[in-house]
Amino acid sequence: MGNSWQELLSRAEIDFVAWRESKQGINIKSSKGQALITKTSQGYSYAPLDGDPFGLGKIETRLDKEKALEITFNSDYPDALVQMEQLFASPRSGDLVVVSKNGSDLRQNFEWPEHHSSHGSLHRQHTLVPFIYNQTGWYSGPVRTADVFNTVLKWSGKPVPENTDGRALC
Repeated sequence: MGNSWQELLSRAEIDFVAWRESKQGINIKSSKGQALITKTSQGYSYAPLDGDPFGLGKIETRLDKEKALEITFNSDYPDALVQMEQLFASPRSGDLVVVSKNGSDLRQNFEWPEHHSSHGSLHRQHTLVPFIYNQTGWYSGPVRTADVFNTVLKWSGKPVPENTDGRALC
């Protein structure tokens, strides 16, 4: 990475930047180092190249979406492997993603409405959502908010579509 990358990463409000390395690979770079997230038909892996920006250590075993969530759930970036791949798979995604640190905002001070913190990121504080229910037979592992839609449909006796990202948890 050239000096402009280092200048961007040296800013106090920047947590990390990400860009697509190849069809299967996404680079993550932060002040903690650089890593590569890879997704193939066999699953997800995470390889620190120089330091470890997500603090996950090397994950060589190819993980499916559920196992990737389980392995990363107690980290500062739960589900980051899957979420980064889904972000870059979107046709609306740019070539570079810049993520602010918790409590920082990348908007100008004059912009309205005034913001005092970030939201919608990959940070743990942004991804954990309480889910309260009164059903039995619940899946006991970590789940995604995308699973709520399919679960509510199934609990209410409605058909669960095949083309959603979530799964029914009961």
